Amino acid sequence: MGFAIISPQPNLGNLMCSVRSIKNNYPTAPYLCVTSKDVKADQYKKMGELCQVYKGKNTVTSLINLALKKSKADWTVVIMEGVPIHRGVDKKLSLFIENEKDVLFSITMEYDKQGRVSKVRNNFDEATLNGMLIHKDTFKEVGDFTDEDIPTSKLFWQAKAVELGCKFKGILGMKIL
Repeated sequence: MGFAIISPQPNLGNLMCSVRSIKNNYPTAPYLCVTSKDVKADQYKKMGELCQVYKGKNTVTSLINLALKKSKADWTVVIMEGVPIHRGVDKKLSLFIENEKDVLFSITMEYDKQGRVSKVRNNFDEATLNGMLIHKDTFKEVGDFTDEDIPTSKLFWQAKAVELGCKFKGILGMKIL
């Protein structure tokens, strides 16, 4: 399992947070960062000192596409820059994997001021990108996410993936954050 850090608006401190947590908790796992093509040269150079970094286009979905193509791991966990990865995420995710056609994502909840659940994000298209896990061969077979808004792009990608026999599994309590 490897990690793809998505950095649409590069922030060196946030990237450092994600990289350190991966290095500390998964020292042998491959990881990379993808950022927008508009990144400044000096910032890109500093990012490259922390990890392997690639320039993509300017949409989040194009960055995800590039990250999944460049990943050296069979299974890649997508996270946004600044998200720390905790120990044990790999073991938790592996409990739900039956084959390479499984696509895992994190179920998240929003709370109101009284602390009650006000919204459950349990569909792939509305779920957070943090913790999305896709197998390299599945991504190759299904193809790229479109360059539309994230929910629409995820919905189209999911529809094609389901046609090809993929199973989407929402994981509650993934605790990547």
